[in-house]
Amino acid sequence: MIPLPNTGIKFYGSAGPTLLFSKGGVNNNDSELGLTLSAGMKIPMKNMKRYMIEARFGFGGLPDTKISFALLFSI
Repeated sequence: MIPLPNTGIKFYGSAGPTLLFSKGGVNNNDSELGLTLSAGMKIPMKNMKRYMIEARFGFGGLPDTKISFALLFSI
């Protein structure tokens, strides 16, 4: 993770092979192998909570783009 000075915002990225399993019905199973690249950032809030925004890009037989938003809690 790379922190942004004086804000608490942290940027991150990752890359790696991905194996996707899907089941479309009876006897209709499928699997795909590809590469996933991810980039995102964590934004701090009060009380040890934070937001997360992430974009994933798939190559090969994987879905092209996925954008996620989450609210994370510390335990």
